Amino acid sequence: MTAKKSPEVVEEVQTEVDVLTERTVTDRLELSNGTEVQIKRLRTREMLKLLRIFTHGAGAMLGNIDFGSEEFAEQLVAVLLIAIPDAEDEVTEFIQAMVVPLGYEEKPKTKAAKEANEALVSDLNETLDNLELDDLFDIISAIITNEGPELQSLGKKLQSILGTFQNN
Repeated sequence: MTAKKSPEVVEEVQTEVDVLTERTVTDRLELSNGTEVQIKRLRTREMLKLLRIFTHGAGAMLGNIDFGSEEFAEQLVAVLLIAIPDAEDEVTEFIQAMVVPLGYEEKPKTKAAKEANEALVSDLNETLDNLELDDLFDIISAIITNEGPELQSLGKKLQSILGTFQNN
């Protein structure tokens, strides 16, 4: 005698791993002046620069971001855009830390390669010092798209940790 299985409803649950593997990553952009840049991954130093923007420009608003929400990326962008006017230097430093000119060699082996890197970085920094607004928004959008799931995951962990402290 075989047992009959009842039809089961299978829910589609999208895990954080699914989100990370499905998203489209923007790793290159062409700025309005024709300069091509590569978007770097957000690491500790870049994250600290990003946090400086929020804390200097819109620190009180960080508590309003719901890290578990589907609208997380939109909320993060909104707070970031509100923070920009009060964190002008921090925004410039963050953008400079997050983009490198296309053709930049990470570890140049020759003097010529080092000089080429210096020229590329100098030209890019001149451009980044006073970006076109479209370029600024494109770079920020690419960074949030690329890093949003990781930022959301970190935010959830932080909320959990803070909740633990509040309960004790």
